[in-house]
Parts: sequence; structure tokens; C-alpha cells
Amino acid sequence: MPFYISPGRCCTNNKVRYRIESSKTRSYHEVYQAGTLQEYLQSVQLPIGLLFPAKRSNGRVKPTAVYKFTKVNGKTKRVKVGHAIRHVRSVSSFDYALNKAVERIILAPPDSYYDQMIEAIPEISQIGRKAFRGVSSHSFRCSMAMYIFYTLEWDAAICMGVTGHESLDAFYQYIDYKTDRLAEMMQAI
Repeated sequence: MPFYISPGRCCTNNKVRYRIESSKTRSYHEVYQAGTLQEYLQSVQLPIGLLFPAKRSNGRVKPTAVYKFTKVNGKTKRVKVGHAIRHVRSVSSFDYALNKAVERIILAPPDSYYDQMIEAIPEISQIGRKAFRGVSSHSFRCSMAMYIFYTLEWDAAICMGVTGHESLDAFYQYIDYKTDRLAEMMQAI
């Protein structure tokens, strides 16, 4: 996720502002900060600008091809019309960088800082460092949605405000909500 830090605008009213590159409007979105994230952001001096900019290995911003779709003889063809500067990291690029960070955690020497952090979380300490394999931005979102709904028992409407789902149907499908639980609850009435 390409978080953007600007003076007085990124973290106003306990919210984080970010841009979703693949959204329909390509606009910025704001979500409320978790308490621990809020404490961290207040204690750290972040640089102004994109926290996860798109860069090549040499540090320059990566230009991307721009295509236009045209119809030729009744068939749609994709035609390259130039280049544009991609200022934000794509979701797949973010997931790639996330997996590289996880690889560093898994391969770090024993008795490091990571082991202390892992021991502090009982669910992860049972599995160890391998618990981080396969994480992605989507798995974080899905796990968080299931955690706040099933474990913390937040109302579905509030959870939808966090995940961005617009219908209960889509949200229940996303968290794999089983109707068996609904049947049990109805029988208890």
C-alpha cells in the first residue's frame, strides 16, 4: 500500500491516508489508525512524501508504459502510446517487498530481536518464524477482518467500514461466514 505522508494531512483525526492504485477512482482513502500504530507514528519522525515509492534498483522512479485500446476491423487491440511515471508501488510490488522482508526475518540469526518479538505473541510463538511464510497484503486484510468479526465480535457493519466492503453479502462471503452459526443463534432465541 502506498502510504503518503504530508505535513498535517496524512495522520489527521487519527487516520492514515493512502492511495489504492487499482481502485476505480484512483483517489486517496482514509482509515482509522490502530492504537499501536498511532503510538508508533507519534514517536517516529517520518519523511514527507511516499513511504513506499516505486523505484528501480538504482533509486530512480520507474516509468511505465501507457496503452490505449482501439478497435481495428472489429477487434480490440492494445496500442502503446507512451510512458508515464508510476509514483506509487503496485500491489504486486508491495507484496514482493513484503515477502523479501519475511525472508530476512526467517533467515535472521537465532537470539535476535525477532525472536523476542515472536515470543511475545502466543499464537505465533507456537509456530515460530515459519508462521510468516506466505503473507501478503491481502492475507493481512482477510485475517484482520476475521479477527475483528469472530474474535473481538465487532458488528458486521463496523467491520465493513474497516474492510471497505459495501454489502453484507460481499463481507460475509469474504470472511467465509457459515450459516450454521446463524442457525445456532436463531435456535437459542
